[in-house]
Amino acid sequence: MKRREALQRIAVLSATAAVLPACDFAPVPILENIPLERKQWRSLEWLANQIIPMEGLEVTTPETRTDFVLRMVNDCYEPEDVEEFVTGLHGFEEYLMGQFETTYNRLDEEQTAQLLTQLQEGDSAPKEIQYFFDTTRGLSRQHFTSSEYFLTTYLDYEFVPGRYLGCVPVEG
Repeated sequence: MKRREALQRIAVLSATAAVLPACDFAPVPILENIPLERKQWRSLEWLANQIIPMEGLEVTTPETRTDFVLRMVNDCYEPEDVEEFVTGLHGFEEYLMGQFETTYNRLDEEQTAQLLTQLQEGDSAPKEIQYFFDTTRGLSRQHFTSSEYFLTTYLDYEFVPGRYLGCVPVEG
């Protein structure tokens, strides 16, 4: 191989290695009632992770919290509610730009806490965004509280059939 070709290939490989980490290959679920773009899916994922932070917990579920929220809204809610949720999801980024003049991934901890407080109080947000937040918060809680981790760690739940106690004295 000639030196010039080798240098060209090294340059192409270096450029590819530099650009590749910025690419986002995560699959976005395709739902019948919720038209979703990758940016909106990421903002929903961020919001769900801010509502219940999962760092340090060994929670394993068959689906992510974001997928659970979207699937529940898509499958279980009335069409009017789905439309209001989608409108709130689309307006969430604009609401952040209006309140903090930045996107969700550039918020610091103090701004994030302020945003969550504002949305929990429900004073400053439009109705659709408030509905979007309340729905996301409720479904995130439902997803966490129905996980095996929560049930076994906090509620001392035993899965069926439970324990077998062979010889138990009967008091009478």
